[in-house]
Amino acid sequence: MTKVCSCLSVSPGLVIEIHILLLGVAIFFLFDLYNHAYRHSVEGLNTSISLVGLSPRVTLARGITLCIVIVNSILGIRLSRSMTLFKFFVYMLLGAYNAYMSLAIAVSRFLYTDRFRYFTDTMLLYSWNMGKYKQIELLYDCCGMHGVMDYILTDRPWSKDVCCGLPLCKGCEVQVRT
Repeated sequence: MTKVCSCLSVSPGLVIEIHILLLGVAIFFLFDLYNHAYRHSVEGLNTSISLVGLSPRVTLARGITLCIVIVNSILGIRLSRSMTLFKFFVYMLLGAYNAYMSLAIAVSRFLYTDRFRYFTDTMLLYSWNMGKYKQIELLYDCCGMHGVMDYILTDRPWSKDVCCGLPLCKGCEVQVRT
C-alpha cells in the first residue's frame, strides 16, 4: 500500500486503473480532435474565415495537452510500480501543466462562444453565397443552412444525394457549430 497521508492509503492497483482510464479517455479525445481538425480542412471552403474554436493554434494546444495527458498516464502507471523522486517530480510537473492548459482551454471555450458562432455563421453564409455548400452537406450529412427550406425559398435545386429530399431535413448550421 502506498501511503498518501497517515489516514489515507491507496493501493497501487487503484492507481493503475485510474491511469489506464485516463489513458483511454485521452486517446479517445485525441482521435476526436483529429476528426475535428480534418473536417475543418475540407477543400473548397474558405479557410481564411477562421473558426475560433478550432483555429490551428488552439488545435495544437489541445493536441499537446492530450499528448501530455497520455505521457502523464503512462508515467503514473510506472510510478505506481517503482517510485523515484525524479519520476514523481516529472509527474507532478506534467500534472500541473495539464491542469493549467485544461483550465485555459475550458475558459477560452466559454469566453469566445459568441465569436465562434459569429465566424461559423460567416463561413456558412460565405459558402452558401459562393455555391460551395455541397462539400459541407456531404461532410455533415445535412441540407442547406437551416434545412431544405433554404433551397425552396431561394429557388435553388438541391442535390438528392446530399439532402434527404424532405422539407424537414436538418440544416448544417447546428451540426457545424457542435
